[in-house]
Order: sequence, then structure tokens, then C-alpha cells
Amino acid sequence: MNLPAKAMIIFFLLFPVANAELPGDLSAGEQIRQEILDWLDSIKSLQFKFRYRFDVPPDFWKDLEIEYRWQNDMVYYESLLLGIGGPGTEPVGTVLTEARVDGKWSVLAHQSQAGVTGEVNRERSVISYTNLIELLFNKIPLNEVASTSPDELGLHTILSVPGKTALIEKGGQRILIYWSDSEALQGIAVNVHLGKRNLVTRVDYVVRPFYSPEEVQQWATVDIHEVVQKWSSVVFSDYRQFNGIWFPCSMKQTEYSPTLESRLQYSSLKANARRDNRSLCEYYVKLYEGLVYDERKARTYEASIDFGTMRINEILARSDFEIDIPRGTGVVNQETDEIFYVGQATWLERHADLVIILIALGILGGITVAGWRYWLGKP
Repeated sequence: MNLPAKAMIIFFLLFPVANAELPGDLSAGEQIRQEILDWLDSIKSLQFKFRYRFDVPPDFWKDLEIEYRWQNDMVYYESLLLGIGGPGTEPVGTVLTEARVDGKWSVLAHQSQAGVTGEVNRERSVISYTNLIELLFNKIPLNEVASTSPDELGLHTILSVPGKTALIEKGGQRILIYWSDSEALQGIAVNVHLGKRNLVTRVDYVVRPFYSPEEVQQWATVDIHEVVQKWSSVVFSDYRQFNGIWFPCSMKQTEYSPTLESRLQYSSLKANARRDNRSLCEYYVKLYEGLVYDERKARTYEASIDFGTMRINEILARSDFEIDIPRGTGVVNQETDEIFYVGQATWLERHADLVIILIALGILGGITVAGWRYWLGKP
């Protein structure tokens, strides 16, 4: 997400907070919220392969095949570029590997033209092709929420911070409504659509007016749950059970972009409210109701998991997340800005098998000079 878009969201949300109860079934909402959190908390590790595609208007797109692993704070993925379209495209067949261990990222890139390059000790990933998946289960600590980009605040994070939940039914669809009480969350909230067994079928990431439902209701001309700025929506489908845990094997995210005209149409109302020292609730309600989204700028991201490769809650070793950098590769240390080359093999490494055999033979012949000479055929 670009910086102007982030700034606009924060600008929209700098107004007072008021507490009140939500319409809907609060008790059932809280129970289901806890069920969802328990489900997400039950996922301790993941490893699988998936196909990934994203489309950026007007004509940029990528298709990739990705191998993915996650456990605790460690992440590993390796992507193979299958197809690409748009200006300045990279070669098909490019391989990008990224891993996070001990809070630091390492990167290895293979390109047919540029060769192999690497980086270590990065603060952040280069390009995360796994964010769509991690939005579901990854949990960011509360003290880090304020400094985290809004597009990285996923379902687990949002439902874990202080807020109000309610269950509503609309058109035969059960929807869990969440309103944040956290200033750190800056108004980001969710509408969670539920299927059988309360499985999550869709998550709408939205921005709500940071006022009480009663005050919002005074100005709203639609259901107050619809008085939102849409951020993105993720649809989850093809649920399958692995190791006793349900997990969606298909996901599709759409990011929304309001038109400039619709964002500016109530500027005078905001200016008048500030001049008269009045509440800005009317302005935000009318603004959110009147937002129009430009379909030509709607980005989409899709992930389709190869369920035959899925492994949940199998214990992974640290070595499963470390990148094997080929010898001779030039690597940049992002902490020191130094460039080093991964060394060539030593004599011992090139002859490791011989050394092992000699050690074994030495043990059999006795660790003596005579024993070594005997097995090596020397007088």
C-alpha cells in the first residue's frame, strides 16, 4: 500500500472515542469470537506448496508456485515465477527465497540474467508473497500494532485487541461484527462471515467511525454495520481437515480504492464542524456512506494450496528455515553494508567422505601409526 493511502486512513480516524453497546447478539458474538481465536491459536506450524497470482491494474500480473513454512517467529518461502505480464517484467523462472530466523530476514535471488545474489540481516522481507495467508493466522503483539502498516493487521491480530463483538443475521448470512476500542488499532475492524461449524468464509477489513453506535445511528441512512470504509475483503473456501484442524485451501483477496471525488465530496461539512467545534460524526458517517470504489484500481490476490503437501503442527527444525546459499555468492549484510562472498569448500569439506572412512578405519585398526599405515597400505 502506498504512503498517501495510509496517511488518508490515519487522517480519517483522528477523532474522539465514545463507548456504547452494539446492536445484535453480543453474547453469541463474543462466544464465536473466542471460537475463532481458539481455532487460530491451535495452528502452531504450517508447511505446504501453493499457487499464487496477483493482478495490479491496469495490466500487471504474476503467477508463482511457492513452497511455504511457518512456525512461531520463523518463516521460509521459496517462489518460482511461472508467468508475468506488464512493463519491466522479470524473467520467467526467477526463484526468490526468503527466510526469517531470530527476527532477521535473509534473501536469495536466482535470475537467469543477473545470476545469484543474496542479502542477510534485513529488517523486513523484500516482497512477501505469503501475506494473504498470514493475514489469517499471524498475530502481532498489541504493543506493535500502532507501528504496523494497516494492511498487515490480520484477523487474529484484530480480534485479539480490546473491542466489541456482536452476531447479526442478514439475508440468511450470519456475520460477526467487531468494533475496536483500541486507539492503537486506529479504527481498523472486521465483518466476519460464517459458514457451517462457524468456519470463516469471508473477512471484510473495514474502517468504522470511531464513535458510539448510538451516535452513528443518528446520522446513518443505512444499517450502521454498513457505515464503513472498505479496506479489503478475503474469501476463504475449500476447507479441508488436516491433523484434526480445518484449514481453507483457497483464498482470494480484493483491495479497494475509493475515488478521489467521493473522498472530497463532504470536505465543507468537515470544515464547518471544526469551525463550530462540533462533533465530526456526521461528516464521517456521510463520507463512509458516500464512498465510491474504483473497480479499475481494485487489486486481487489468490492462493490455491496443494492440499496433498499440507502439514499442520508437525515440529520443524531451525534448519528448515535457514537458506542454503551457494558458494561463491555475493551477499550484502544490511546491518553493516558490507559485501562478502560465501567461501569455497575447504580440503576437508571436499573430502569429507574420505575423512569419515579414514576415521572409521583408524578405529578398526587401532588409533596408532601402525594401524593407519596398515589400512593405507604403507610399509
